[in-house]
Amino acid sequence: MRIGLLGLGRIGAFHAETLAGLPAVEELVLSDPVPELAEQVAGRFGGRIAGSPAAVLSSGIDGVVIAAPTRLHAELIELCVAAGLLRRPGPTSPPRAGSSVTAPCTTTTPSGG
Repeated sequence: MRIGLLGLGRIGAFHAETLAGLPAVEELVLSDPVPELAEQVAGRFGGRIAGSPAAVLSSGIDGVVIAAPTRLHAELIELCVAAGLLRRPGPTSPPRAGSSVTAPCTTTTPSGG
């Protein structure tokens, strides 16, 4: 399985370490607006650096982890929906900045066993 990881700060690095340790994960595709963070995480846990969230989402990944700051979640979720990685079974209007995303999204989560 190929997993995209958006955001590589403290939480993103934790997710990268966890994902890199799962036998089902064959490749991580990484993106962060701070290139040094992407390089550090790729160096520590492996993975391919993509230049942007859109590049991650168009790279043929099977799933995505959003580990960016909370204020960016709605925008990144909309990109994931547009890329076909998430489905919003409820109303199709996009979430507004500053509002909570209330419609559940269907995802696939790799397991360690």
